[in-house]
Amino acid sequence: MKHASAVAEQQSSPNSLDNGNKESVIGLKDVAFRDSERRGNSEHNNEITPGELHIFGLGGEYWKTFQVYEASPGEWKTSSPIEFPPGVVGLRCIVGQDGRKDGQIMHLGYSSWKDDTPEGDTVVGKPGRISCAQLRLPMSCKSVEIATPKYPTHLQEQLARCEILTEEFKRTGNLANISEAISIRWRMVEATPEDDANLAEMLNNLAMSFLDRFGHVDRPAAFNNLGNSYQICFERTGHLPNIENAILALTNAVHLTPEGDADLPSRLNNLGSSFLCRFKRLGNLADAAEAISLQTRAASLTPEGHAALPSQLMNLATSFVSLFEVTKDASDLSEAISLQTCAVDLTPALHADLPSWLNNLGISLLMHFWCLGNMSDIAEAIARQNQAVDLAPEGHAHLPTLRTNLGNSYMQCFDQTNNPLDGKDGISNLVQALQHTPEMHAELPPRHMNLAFAWYRYFTSSHRSDHLDTAISNYKSAATCTSGSPRRKLEGAICWAGLLDNFYPCSTSVLTAFRAALDLLTSLAGLEQTVQHRFTMVGKLLSIPGEAAAAALRLERPDKALEWLEQGRCLVWGQQSKLRTPLDALQAHDTALAERIVFISRHLKNAGSSRQHSGTNKSWEGKVSLEHEALKHSQLASEWDLLLTKVRDLPGFEHFLQPLQCSTILRHLPESGPVVVLNTHGDRCDAMVLLAGLYDPLRVKLPDFSLAKARQYRQSIIPEDCEASERAASRYGRKHGAGTGGIYFILHSLWTEVVKPILDMLNLARVDDPSKVPLTRIWWCPTGPLSFLPLHAAGVYEGT
Repeated sequence: MKHASAVAEQQSSPNSLDNGNKESVIGLKDVAFRDSERRGNSEHNNEITPGELHIFGLGGEYWKTFQVYEASPGEWKTSSPIEFPPGVVGLRCIVGQDGRKDGQIMHLGYSSWKDDTPEGDTVVGKPGRISCAQLRLPMSCKSVEIATPKYPTHLQEQLARCEILTEEFKRTGNLANISEAISIRWRMVEATPEDDANLAEMLNNLAMSFLDRFGHVDRPAAFNNLGNSYQICFERTGHLPNIENAILALTNAVHLTPEGDADLPSRLNNLGSSFLCRFKRLGNLADAAEAISLQTRAASLTPEGHAALPSQLMNLATSFVSLFEVTKDASDLSEAISLQTCAVDLTPALHADLPSWLNNLGISLLMHFWCLGNMSDIAEAIARQNQAVDLAPEGHAHLPTLRTNLGNSYMQCFDQTNNPLDGKDGISNLVQALQHTPEMHAELPPRHMNLAFAWYRYFTSSHRSDHLDTAISNYKSAATCTSGSPRRKLEGAICWAGLLDNFYPCSTSVLTAFRAALDLLTSLAGLEQTVQHRFTMVGKLLSIPGEAAAAALRLERPDKALEWLEQGRCLVWGQQSKLRTPLDALQAHDTALAERIVFISRHLKNAGSSRQHSGTNKSWEGKVSLEHEALKHSQLASEWDLLLTKVRDLPGFEHFLQPLQCSTILRHLPESGPVVVLNTHGDRCDAMVLLAGLYDPLRVKLPDFSLAKARQYRQSIIPEDCEASERAASRYGRKHGAGTGGIYFILHSLWTEVVKPILDMLNLARVDDPSKVPLTRIWWCPTGPLSFLPLHAAGVYEGT
């Protein structure tokens, strides 16, 4: 917790005002902290984000906690009044941030209030300040009268003890504390005459304590049900905050369930399943490890013969399968098959889940075939999955999934046998699976993908164009679904663009497909991911902008090629670095909206850079804190998207924080020379020359250069297996993988194949005397492997 430690000396009177059976005490309300430096300042780094106000000195040896919420950027307020009991002369306050205990100490001091008692309803208190280094937070509040029951002295001591116990229970969850508080309140009620004016208040307090205790007993079940509901919602919509909420709720459920409780295994299993869902979405191995750890513990706590044991084993097997799909470690798959076989053997013949479990076993057997190539694995997989389909009644919720997997197994068999019957059976099952999938279901993209691949595989055997067109149509449907995982939709868009590029290279539909792929790639590299994850994910897909640009150049659209290369360049850091440009225009149009953009961007940057992941060795409190952090990150990302949509709906802000359009790039070119953008893909290489005053890029074909040559030259200069220090040395000429002769050859080749054709097109001749003819400056903007080649040094050197 980032703490602001504060001493608040209340020198005004501890006196109370007698109003019959009620007495009024002095208190505070509308306590507010303001950071004037942060408001509207995106570069302010000395920030705190209070979440709670802990006050010592309100009676007893413990503190009371008051929630603080952010009313606006840089301003926080308490959500309830703060009462001063009689006799209070000093308070100590701690302002805390999100339950974390790191950070720096700050002191809060404020002057006493002018009067001992308020005049009228309220009196505005004198502002105090929280200060730390250069940080100064003004504080304002109101002094008010708060009416409280009037108790005899001996009862006041018991009431104070109850308050302390209740606060301790809320802080720690220790049932002994609230039970003792109930016992004290019960004795007080029994000792109070029926005509006592305080009896109603005492009965109310006793009832609230009972609610606290029994509410606590039911909380694990409530958290478990809430988490399961969020997970189901995520599985249907693919909306990431749903699974973050599920993990948070289920983590609380497990944390609050005592050891030995009969419900603990099922809650551990549910939490493991949610971690697995997030692993499938984000691909973080730590989530898979956490899922396996939780589900292993759940299975170990479930006694033999228990009806839930097959389910526990099957869920654990599913986690091992998901891990195998990423790591390709055969031992994970073998463990999964062993667990699934055991679960199926333990399941009664008419059990409702048997079809799904047979299906899962079939999938694992199919993957086992991929590892070892044993045809008997495919045969057994098809047999198990046919059995699953036969056992599932028509209309069963899992029937589309069962048919999908059976269809995929038939297509794998078709790949081996080339038997048309296997292909037809596979396509038939995949079509039925898609027909029974509801609209907006998260599985629509992968099911379109499965059917598309089946038709394409069938096309490679039949050579019928209608089979190819059906495959392309299904890939397009996968890419353009409004629901489902962005990762799977991106895979569909890449396949859609790839087939069009290969079989219909002159169709303008190629540009539509690549446009969809780039938009999905940008979405997948969005701010809901950590920076490290964006680098990892984007690194695997960096070829997409180059492929799209090559297609655009082939179709005589250099403007699109330029825009897409710029979009690819901005994938990881562009979203946040572009905020460094002035927001003056938006500030002038809507100050509050501009401040909120800066506020969310700053918090997303911090969350994306520092977010950790839950680990099996962390305490439950630590895991809850991490899941709070993950949920907050997702919520910030969702709000960021909504804010961008809101800004882009404003006149004149349609392209706010989007990659630059070609026309914008061309309007801001240097006057002193051309900018040359180079792109290479496959067996082609093109240059786009940008000149100030021209409305379109000039395209230069470079037929003698290719992607293969770029990689060859790069490998010659900087071998892939050399150490980082050697790479650094080679850049400065201290060590060259190619040797001196090799370097001259590469520089000569770059001159003849790349640089000279561009200079010839620009009519730039050699200048012998720069003092008489001014030299033209050229800005080289290479992409891909060309970025590692010394274009600026290209030339014909003596001896080559």
